[in-house]
Amino acid sequence: MKTKKPLLIFTVLGTLAVCAQTVIHVPDTMTFWLDGQSYLARIKREAVLAGPAWDTSKPLPLSLARAERVARAELRKVVTDEPAWRVRSFQLTHLPNSSSWYYSVNLIPGAKREKKTTGFTVFIDSTGRAGTIEPGSLE
Repeated sequence: MKTKKPLLIFTVLGTLAVCAQTVIHVPDTMTFWLDGQSYLARIKREAVLAGPAWDTSKPLPLSLARAERVARAELRKVVTDEPAWRVRSFQLTHLPNSSSWYYSVNLIPGAKREKKTTGFTVFIDSTGRAGTIEPGSLE
């Protein structure tokens, strides 16, 4: 029994390591709240891989200005006051074991809203295509 226990622990840890690597290789999905409604922002791995390869010594494949325009176009689909929102952050994320990257753009409203609002986030591949935004939650 004593020799089986270390083997079992080793097997479980190995499985967890493989699962962790799999999770790391899957692009983002996140929940945000907008006017009391929860939304899921997603981007598919295939979309990220379809974009051009990028080396950090080269200019960005998609400018931050263009990423903001794409994000605002997506925001306009769910709010009527898009011009009142401002960019809170840009994030560029590397897809491990590839030369592919994707963007995350987070916008926040300029004024407090009546219902729960955490902001708006959209993932964008390096060609400028937005991921999906749909009602829902990871919770």
